[in-house]
Amino acid sequence: MHPKARRQVSLPAVVAGAPLRSTVALVLLVLCAAPLSAVFHASPQIAGASGSLVVQVKEVNGSPLIDALLTLYTDTLFATGIRPIRRGNDFEFRGLAPGRYVVEATAGGFQPARRTVEFFGPAQTEVIMFFLKPLGAKGFAPVAPESGAFTPKVQKETQTALRDLQSRKYGNAQKHLNKALKAAPGNAAVHYLMGLTYVLTGRTSEARPYFEKALSLDPRHLQSLFALGNLRYQKGDYRGAKELSDRALEASPTSWQAHLMLARCHLRLGDFSSARENAERAYELGREKTAGAQFLLAEALAGLGENKKASAALSAYLQEHPQDANAEKIRGWIADLDRAGETRAAPLRSTDVAPADALPAAPSTKDSWAPPDADATVPPVVPGVACTLSQVLAGAARRTEELVTHLEKFSALEHYESVEIGPGGQVANPVSAAFNYLVFIRKTRPDLITVEEAREQDRVATPSPGRLRDVGSPAVVLIFHPLYQDDFEMKCEGLGQWNGQATWLVHFQQRGNRPVRLRNFVLGEREYPLRLRGRGWISAESLQVVHLETDLLEPVPAIQLRREHVSVDYQLVPFPESKVELWLPQQVDIYYDFRGRFYHHYHRFSDFRLFTVDVKQQVGDPKGKKP
Repeated sequence: MHPKARRQVSLPAVVAGAPLRSTVALVLLVLCAAPLSAVFHASPQIAGASGSLVVQVKEVNGSPLIDALLTLYTDTLFATGIRPIRRGNDFEFRGLAPGRYVVEATAGGFQPARRTVEFFGPAQTEVIMFFLKPLGAKGFAPVAPESGAFTPKVQKETQTALRDLQSRKYGNAQKHLNKALKAAPGNAAVHYLMGLTYVLTGRTSEARPYFEKALSLDPRHLQSLFALGNLRYQKGDYRGAKELSDRALEASPTSWQAHLMLARCHLRLGDFSSARENAERAYELGREKTAGAQFLLAEALAGLGENKKASAALSAYLQEHPQDANAEKIRGWIADLDRAGETRAAPLRSTDVAPADALPAAPSTKDSWAPPDADATVPPVVPGVACTLSQVLAGAARRTEELVTHLEKFSALEHYESVEIGPGGQVANPVSAAFNYLVFIRKTRPDLITVEEAREQDRVATPSPGRLRDVGSPAVVLIFHPLYQDDFEMKCEGLGQWNGQATWLVHFQQRGNRPVRLRNFVLGEREYPLRLRGRGWISAESLQVVHLETDLLEPVPAIQLRREHVSVDYQLVPFPESKVELWLPQQVDIYYDFRGRFYHHYHRFSDFRLFTVDVKQQVGDPKGKKP
């Protein structure tokens, strides 16, 4: 290891400009195995024990499996004999003593699954969730943010395809999207764009399978919901179109497109009251984007016999759009409505004037270069399940402390990609490289955690390439370390899931009266602290952080840094010969909006090794840890 390739720092950073003298910073690692002192043997028959375990069993799509069978074992797999009590769609085991238990869930037509849960106190309540795979299923495909499969290589092909779509070069767009699909077959956005190319060339029957595939990958993918709903509407399947529009509205309650499509569907189904409500809401949310909403509103009002209001809606439209090509026809409709007075007239067919096709256009570069802000939407949670923030944070703190206490040195093979996107969508400087990656982490004094990060190629210290260099970005997991927790306001949002694993969702935000100690941006010789907010997905079983996302609390105008979004996935890595399991970074995606240009950096880690024991890891799913 080249001595100049590493130095000790206390903050992860983003480095801009010329190559720096150092390329190291913090890196996250999370230890999974509980300390021996925390392991209990279950004693379910202790008098007075009142521990409660609530279990929810669902299909992959989230539907409850109410006919599931649950069995509770001790940690040595002896049946406890305790039977669950049904509570609606939930199952509850009561009267549990402190200790470790194993829960097994089975259901006809599904693969069985097991989970381990620990009780540390006599009155503890725990909630766990199973997502059972169908028999014969080879993989688990939960709903997860599409950014997980959106590497810079895929992004490069997708951005080029977007430019071709805007230039109406549909054949070229399909070539680039085929490359993107080959690299990321599980990306809903790419399937949507491929379907869009067929719609724009009038081949709607060939578009449908791509929209359906996108929704099978991500049932909440808005653009695919709109697109498939529009195809159903055009075929006269108004109820089917309404069902997809309802799903779109559930995924995005403030979407004017969803309200607009619902207004159209309700009109064709003869529900003029609902059509009016949705048309008004669409116009309220979209304003100048939703001219068609005023026509839909007029048609709904006419259907309700409120002809004066319908006339007023059309007159308001003409005042805003006096040059409309259909202005003369609209004036004729206004005259008919005025002559009819308040007597019921035949409903207007607004689509005869303004066919408001609900198929969205291809997303712009600004909208598609990065996932939504962490605060843009709150992931769905199980209703009625209480979250005890103090217990969740205490468990997450234990896991991060175990990291610093037990881990001395770790290395991996790092695959790195980056891409730069200009304001017009042009792709520049795509980079792909592989590094030998080495990390040291230790607590050098009571108030300081020191981490060293180094990269090398062919035994030569090598910085990551590109105009922007992110160093130590995964170390944001230290937000949950006891040294840093008080720097943030924390709120538990409820019980959700990540990749099929039940997780507590914890939102965090930098406190205004606390120092910024976890992340900064280095430009030249100056450092700019970055105030963070975001969300952590913390395993309800092990209280380990399994996914983390951060955004800036506010932009940094002095350096034109408008956005930084960090997304980190972790995987459980077993080291059998050393009898230890570690939660290590599997994938890191970082997105920047810096000086008018967009950047996406991607890190994927594999081939892990612990130098303290010199045992090479074999990647695989640890026994008993599958969701």
